[in-house]
Amino acid sequence: MTAALKPAPATIDLGGPTPRTLAYSDTVPAAPIRASVGDEFAVTVTNGLDHATSVNWHGIALRNDMDGAAPGTPTSTPARSSPTDSRCRIRAPIGPTRTPPWTPILGCIYR
Repeated sequence: MTAALKPAPATIDLGGPTPRTLAYSDTVPAAPIRASVGDEFAVTVTNGLDHATSVNWHGIALRNDMDGAAPGTPTSTPARSSPTDSRCRIRAPIGPTRTPPWTPILGCIYR
């Protein structure tokens, strides 16, 4: 399973007003990324913002230093940076109610 995310400023049409906001690939909310147990999860993040950012992988149990949970995450993507790849194999059921917080997903790496 592969996906690409580009956090960047965007103008979003709300059926009348068109506010400026932050979006992923010009979409709010971002499109869902779906994976199953056994899938290799490979996501490329290209930061189009003028400040560092990170992705918080809701529903996937990862170590805090790999999860994008500020402020404890050293894996943020610098402003206006080259693509950053996140890869891991989904080792346990995922989802907000199915994965206990202590379930490790082994083999995740950031490059």
